[in-house]
Amino acid sequence: MPTWYHSAVLHGDKQGRKISFPTVNLDSKIWPEGKKPGVYSAKVKIGEHHFLGALYFGPRTMNQETYNVLEIFLLEFPTDKQIYGQQVSFSLHQFIRPVIHFQSLDQLKDQISQDVQDVRQSFK
Repeated sequence: MPTWYHSAVLHGDKQGRKISFPTVNLDSKIWPEGKKPGVYSAKVKIGEHHFLGALYFGPRTMNQETYNVLEIFLLEFPTDKQIYGQQVSFSLHQFIRPVIHFQSLDQLKDQISQDVQDVRQSFK
């Protein structure tokens, strides 16, 4: 039985939108102790709706930030839907990769595209 974690959706800096990967930002304090930073495949629930997600926990390396963020790119999520303040639940499915430091937004975008493919594959 998977463990589910819960947080309200927080406002982020909307950087993911600029590279066509908008994310749901969550409270990083709910991250399970002992789990390593990086990208995970995740199951996500928002109300009655279920999604697969590419979850990232760690620092935003493009911005040289040192604090950890928790954000999820939801696969098949309608991009015009606003969910700020709503409760989101997620369970971790599989570790995909560790944190990588990127030199450009193009590198980041290419890696996220690969992460999404890897997330889809992890559920097959």
